[in-house]
Amino acid sequence: MNIGLLPYWVRFPAIVLFLAGIALAVLSGIYSIDLTINTFALWSSFLEEKFFALISNNFADELTLIMIYSGVHLLMFTAERNESEAIARLRLHSFIKALKVNIFLLAFGLLFIYGGGFIYFLAFAAISVQLIYLIVFHWLLYFRKPQ
Repeated sequence: MNIGLLPYWVRFPAIVLFLAGIALAVLSGIYSIDLTINTFALWSSFLEEKFFALISNNFADELTLIMIYSGVHLLMFTAERNESEAIARLRLHSFIKALKVNIFLLAFGLLFIYGGGFIYFLAFAAISVQLIYLIVFHWLLYFRKPQ
């Protein structure tokens, strides 16, 4: 049954991309990696507010998040080796559970996280549904009854 998922072989590059993004995040946090380049900004408000301008920016954060987001999204939409209707039901069940948990996490974060930490919370919130989905889906897949 094909529901528009990516082929199974995409899983390996997705895992590599995700882990490389995590490694870059850790290294960037420890060693303050500086990849300063000129980038186009629709809106920038560091020292002064600029619209549609070239700015000098440390691209390490953006590169890290692009790698993590791309890896997680590729993993989420990669088919299993033997995709079946039962696995499609598990996918739906996992997605609904992930949305429910994510709603709780977002409400918690909005109520209790403030200041600069809120930016990190928003970055996490952008992939939390996907991460929760992957955890729940693989948990259910691992413990499902053989048919």
